[in-house]
Amino acid sequence: MRMGKSGFQETRMHVILNDECFNLDRFDTITCVYTINDREAFNEDEQKRITKNFKPSKDEPLAITAMSLGHEIHRLGLIEEAHDKKRYDLLDDIFGIIDPASIESISQLDGY
Repeated sequence: MRMGKSGFQETRMHVILNDECFNLDRFDTITCVYTINDREAFNEDEQKRITKNFKPSKDEPLAITAMSLGHEIHRLGLIEEAHDKKRYDLLDDIFGIIDPASIESISQLDGY
């Protein structure tokens, strides 16, 4: 996962870019991840909506199942990268990174 020129994070995940791809008939589940950079735009109504929908997804039409502070989704991308490259020796380093956004790839870790 890295920040692309467009400002969107590039990942191994399928990115839905338009309404044509966003078709629930094609998928059993769609997981959405978004980032809040403007605390004022993240108003009280939006906070209440998220809190209300934060619950297990079993038998729910819509549920928020994970939230993280910082860039923990990026950390998962680094873990996937290490796994894909069979670099299990780097997992402790990845877990110990204070700010996962400070690196773009596992190739930036010491000992790579």
